[in-house]
Amino acid sequence: MGSEPLYDLGSTRLPYKAKVILKLKPNNYDTNRLKYQVKDQQTIVVEGIKDCKKHGAGKMNRDISLFTFDEIFDVKTGIESITNALSGDTINDLLNGYSVSIMAYGQSNTGKSALMFGNGLNDGIIPTLFKELFENIKQTTEKGSEFTIGASFIAVKAENIYDLLGDPKNGKSLKLSTNSRPDKQIVVKDLRTVYV
Repeated sequence: MGSEPLYDLGSTRLPYKAKVILKLKPNNYDTNRLKYQVKDQQTIVVEGIKDCKKHGAGKMNRDISLFTFDEIFDVKTGIESITNALSGDTINDLLNGYSVSIMAYGQSNTGKSALMFGNGLNDGIIPTLFKELFENIKQTTEKGSEFTIGASFIAVKAENIYDLLGDPKNGKSLKLSTNSRPDKQIVVKDLRTVYV
């Protein structure tokens, strides 16, 4: 690739910035006493209960916290809308030579796998990004650019890291370590990367 970026990243978006989005799930669980209100498309107000013993017996004090995200999606937002919000910047970053990580975090049975891999009705984030990535690469390679693409997939469950592209018979949890480079980046030791 030449010294000029293939795509304009824009003056406000830094390629090393983590983009954090929040997808709200229905707040109808009996065990969920957390109250929240969406203030705008980027801010959520969360109301929690402080420890009663710490603040006086029988007295309930409320703790109000503001959390800011790059974008907040409500309970009605579908997979396709979330995928579209992530794909543009992600593809541009990849085509400009940056590594990209996409993570889904949350309780069991809240839709993380459907969001990442699709649900039969809509492609998820990963299939959509791969389709868009290869379409862009096809157009760019016609202009003389070359690409090397590698992918790794992990799952973190109960503080254990599993290689989703590794041997399923292995089933061993992987470990975090630092690499030998001067910047001592944290890496997942023995994680398989598949090049396509």
